[in-house]
Amino acid sequence: MKNLYPKNEYQDKSSNEFLYWAKKAQSPLKKYEEIFLNNLLRSNTEKRILEAGTGAGRVAASLQKNNEKLIIDAFDSSKLLLDVAKKENSKYGIKFFYDDITKLKNIPKGINYDYAIYLGQVISFVDLENQKIALKKLLKYLKKDGILYISLCNHNSSRFIYIRNLITILIKTIFTFKYDFHLIPRFRVTGTKFTLSRDLSWWHNRKTVIKLFEDSGFKINKLYLRKDLLSGRGINGFFYIEAVPK
Repeated sequence: MKNLYPKNEYQDKSSNEFLYWAKKAQSPLKKYEEIFLNNLLRSNTEKRILEAGTGAGRVAASLQKNNEKLIIDAFDSSKLLLDVAKKENSKYGIKFFYDDITKLKNIPKGINYDYAIYLGQVISFVDLENQKIALKKLLKYLKKDGILYISLCNHNSSRFIYIRNLITILIKTIFTFKYDFHLIPRFRVTGTKFTLSRDLSWWHNRKTVIKLFEDSGFKINKLYLRKDLLSGRGINGFFYIEAVPK
C-alpha cells in the first residue's frame, strides 16, 4: 500500500495522534454522523457491517449500543488502537481485527456485508490509485444491494483553503517536499496545542469524487457536505457519500 505517512504516528503510544483517538473509545456519534447513518441506525433487524479504520472502536460501539442485532466486524491498521478498542468495548460482540484497506486479507471467506462504513476519511490516507484498489477490494465483500457510507476530504472547502495553501507553502519551503494539487499535510489543534505532521492526506473536489467511484465500480446515491447534514451549519471540510455497487 502506498501510505501517505512517512511515519505512522498511530503505532506510537506517546504520539498526539494515538492519544487523540484512544480517548475517543467511548465517545458517542456526532450529530452529523447520526444523520448520515440514519437509515442504518433506524434498522432493528440483523445486518452485517464492516467498519474500516475503526481506531478505538467509537463508531462500531455506538452502532452496537443502538442495535444489538447488528453483526459488526471492524478493522484498523494500528494494532495499538485495536488493543484499546478490544479492551474498552469487550462487553459487545464486535469482532476487531487487523487489516489493510487495500488488501482486506483477514475477512473470512464467504462473508458479505449489508453495509460498509469508511468514515474518518480513512481512505484519504492512501494515494488515489490505492483508493481505487481499496474500493474495488470492498466490492468483493459488499452485497449487491449493499451500501457504503464513506467520508472524504473536501479540497474546495472555503474554510480550509487559506490554511491549506499557507501550510503547504510553509512545508514546501521548510522541507522541500513536492506535493501535487490534492496532497496537503495534516494538522490538528487540541486545546492550546497545535500539531503539524509531515504525514499527508488526499483531498478531493466534487469532480474527482465522482470519477473515483465510477472507476471503482460504485454508483453515488447521495453526496453531502457537513452543512447539508446540519441544516446549513458546520465546516465543509469533508464529503459524506452514500454509494452502492453498480
